[in-house]
Amino acid sequence: MSLLKLSIIMPVHNEEAYLLHTLETLSKQINNKGMPLKPGTFQVVIVNNASTDKTGSILKKFTESNKSFTITIIEKAEKSCVASRIIGYNFVINNPQFRTDILASADADISFHPQWVNTIIEKYKHEHFDLLSNAGCFPLDFWKKVPNLVQKYLDEIGTIFFGDEVINWLGVKGKSFWFTEQVFFDFTRLITDQCFAISRKTYESVGGYTLDFIDNKKKVEFTDEGGRLSAKIERTKAKIVYSNEAPYTASARRVLNDPIKFLGGRLYDIGYMGKVFRSTSDDKYKTLNELALNADYTGIRKYIIKNYILLKCITRPYLILKNKHYFGNFYNELEIEIKQWWIQKKQLEIGREAMEFAEQLTDKYYSEIMENLSKQIVT
Repeated sequence: MSLLKLSIIMPVHNEEAYLLHTLETLSKQINNKGMPLKPGTFQVVIVNNASTDKTGSILKKFTESNKSFTITIIEKAEKSCVASRIIGYNFVINNPQFRTDILASADADISFHPQWVNTIIEKYKHEHFDLLSNAGCFPLDFWKKVPNLVQKYLDEIGTIFFGDEVINWLGVKGKSFWFTEQVFFDFTRLITDQCFAISRKTYESVGGYTLDFIDNKKKVEFTDEGGRLSAKIERTKAKIVYSNEAPYTASARRVLNDPIKFLGGRLYDIGYMGKVFRSTSDDKYKTLNELALNADYTGIRKYIIKNYILLKCITRPYLILKNKHYFGNFYNELEIEIKQWWIQKKQLEIGREAMEFAEQLTDKYYSEIMENLSKQIVT
């Protein structure tokens, strides 16, 4: 009888600098007693997405050196991140010998917590989730190199994107800030393609990932595929869980290569997420640290409100009443506006439209939300 419980689908494109470390963190997964997971408990399906660097040879060498590690490589000649995810998911779903009840998305520049796989499997067993949103952040090493940014984040935003290691280093437990992880517990964190899990049944029921484009010629992909998938799922009765027990750490390469976009809260804009960044250097840390001092952090606050509060209220309006302390005396107005918007929507394929509506609501209600927001205590 097969032990296979979880499939991790990972598209890769020219990831020679990061891929080996990511695979090593997956190959060292353990259970809650600190013992290695039994071989065959989970599998990794990698879609090599038109790589032109040493990614292919790294994959070949790793596979040959780790015979007990269940890994399948699919070669894709034409570059497309979203299509690569779709190919990987369809491969697992359509092949009985590879099919699992749990599917997970992953990126190739992630350090996975050693109990990430075990946490997913145990939560699926005991909590029966349909969608699991995973905690994640930049590593402590990144924040140590940008002290100006750390201080401005604490003053202007809070600890919402800091992991426990960073919070302990800063010694800020028990202190109050504008946004903390409490936002994710109150609204359930929007999933990121870097790291989340979903039941196969739920994925299939909503039609899975879909290709979308921001131009009429269909040349520029709408790359926030996880956000769009999440929006569709949230319109169903699916059970969505936020997990912070086994957080991942992500590369800060996008932040370092475009600090202006990052500090303005526009790094993940439509049409921009598909841009590829590879290099990091001490000079880039220095630039970000200097720019952080005089930046306007309104854009990042708007990004948080749009994606982690208002978008969630659009897809699940009951969250407004549940968390009306975020909205002061205008919560009823917001609820009516969202319900009226839904009256015009008859299709399930609303991921992109919901994101655009969240942008409009953010522009309209940002000042009122900030005026009514009570600071949150770091726990």
